[in-house]
Amino acid sequence: MTTKEVQLNSDIHFLSICKKRQLIPKGIKIKNPLANTQKTQYAENLCKRTSEKLRNHLIHQLYNKKYSIQHKKQYLLQNLREENTYMAKQLEHDLHYFYKKQQRDLFKKKNNKLIRLQQDYHKHLAEKEKWQEKSGIVNISDYKLSDPETSVLSKGLSFCPSTKLDDIGLYSDVEEFFRRMRLKEYFHDKESTETTMDYNNRKKPTNFSPAPGRNAKLDSYIESFCLRTVSLTTKQNQKKMFHNLSVQEQMAINDLKNNHAITIKPADKGGAVVIMNTQDYIKEGDRQLSDDKYYRKLNEDPTKEYTSQLRELIKSFPENLHLELQSLIPTSPCMGTFYMLPKIHKAGNPGRPIITGMGTLTEQISGLVENTLKPLVTNTNSFIKDTTDFLNKLSQITNLPANTILVTMDVESLYSNIPHTDGINACFHFLSHVNNQKYSPRIITELGIIYSQATRYHRICSDPNDRNSHLNVLSQSMRQKGYKPKTITKQINSAVKTPRTRLLQYREKKICTRVPLVVTYNPALEEIRKIIKDLQPILTEDETLKNIFPETPILAFRQQPNLQQKLINRRLPTDDNTATHNNKTYSIKGSYSCTSSNV
Repeated sequence: MTTKEVQLNSDIHFLSICKKRQLIPKGIKIKNPLANTQKTQYAENLCKRTSEKLRNHLIHQLYNKKYSIQHKKQYLLQNLREENTYMAKQLEHDLHYFYKKQQRDLFKKKNNKLIRLQQDYHKHLAEKEKWQEKSGIVNISDYKLSDPETSVLSKGLSFCPSTKLDDIGLYSDVEEFFRRMRLKEYFHDKESTETTMDYNNRKKPTNFSPAPGRNAKLDSYIESFCLRTVSLTTKQNQKKMFHNLSVQEQMAINDLKNNHAITIKPADKGGAVVIMNTQDYIKEGDRQLSDDKYYRKLNEDPTKEYTSQLRELIKSFPENLHLELQSLIPTSPCMGTFYMLPKIHKAGNPGRPIITGMGTLTEQISGLVENTLKPLVTNTNSFIKDTTDFLNKLSQITNLPANTILVTMDVESLYSNIPHTDGINACFHFLSHVNNQKYSPRIITELGIIYSQATRYHRICSDPNDRNSHLNVLSQSMRQKGYKPKTITKQINSAVKTPRTRLLQYREKKICTRVPLVVTYNPALEEIRKIIKDLQPILTEDETLKNIFPETPILAFRQQPNLQQKLINRRLPTDDNTATHNNKTYSIKGSYSCTSSNV
């Protein structure tokens, strides 16, 4: 009986430590017997949870047996004490000695077994970490990822979990498509007006939509399209949805999203997914923002004041530009958001500082400046477009001495270290070379015409003599249009410097005149292609519409929300929220979700 008690005690001790260290003994570890589901995450998690429950149940049962034996043992000793006290004391002494000796031997065996089990577990964790590294996951936090969380993140932040078909979103997209169709029909015979400034058509959108009744065939097309779309969504909602993630992986996304102790970011280089402690992320942000060389603490939001200054600045521009420049100022601008991307290739994993400008006061103004300066930058001798461009430039370097050492340089915190005054002076310098008169964005476009035409001849002419002949014709043509000979020569020489082999790697972009129907991707929406094809004859029956819509509309898919949009938030979680329409801050009291009512 004492031997059994010792055995039970050692088993309880062993299993209790296993439970504390999240270990499962081999004897009670359940293996999946189904070969066709052996490698699925769901099956593995099911076996693991069942094994843990079995271990915990076994501990409970062993305790019950132990108490039962101890009760019987005390009952027998009590009876012996009543008959012979001396013999009872002697037996208790011998049993205690025997118990200690057996316990020491059994505990030693169990501890050795525990060490082996612990080693196997650490080996498994090491293999898991290696697999995470191979899967592009870099975990520098204190949080241990579960298998489903690892499985989800290993798919990459661009992975799009499947979602239910959004009927309301689809109907909204289709209505916007109908509006495009009506607008094209409405404006097809009207003269287009050319804007004074060219900045990629950055105009404020309007809500104008031509009323139905202008063309019966177009109205019939839209009505038929609408009915077919409703039929498609009704049929799709009756089908069972296919998920590209298991239930555990879907739960893992919510767990990661709601875990405020960690921050998930894409690595600055390499495309890895980085998991870091939120406190470490905040600490790194504080370290960078406390550098008063680059940053200054503000006591209040200066957006309102800067908006007034910007409006006054625009008044100093030529009067014919006022309206277009004023349209670039957002109605309710917000502050930018500071965030960082971890540099895992550097010691200490410092963050690359980035300030998002979406919705800020200068977002669209900056876009205008960028589009204006881009042609100037690309024509400078020091400009390198990308790695391919850099390698092409290296290939042009010949006759280097044998002991030549190639050296590269890097500027630490490049954007932060560019003095504003010097940057503005550099812009003035290059703009003054474009036109020594008053600056006009149209000049940039005209230079682009010369450069692009010269580049085209350089690309399509395999014979240099043929190319030079066409370039001479181009030069004469541009002189007749009023361009300065020096400007023409400079742009042509700049175009010819580019290796023809590199130009042949790029294809000219074709201008698409087909009306786009843009919808959020869902496999079921592929059927819309058939709807577009089936209804095209309605448009071609009308001679006017046949000329306006000679080709079928094009179906374009926008991306579904991916893991980056679901898991990564540039803003840290707070207890208040700033509304964008009035910049007022509202405290959030309580916890709410999409299912909450009266919010």
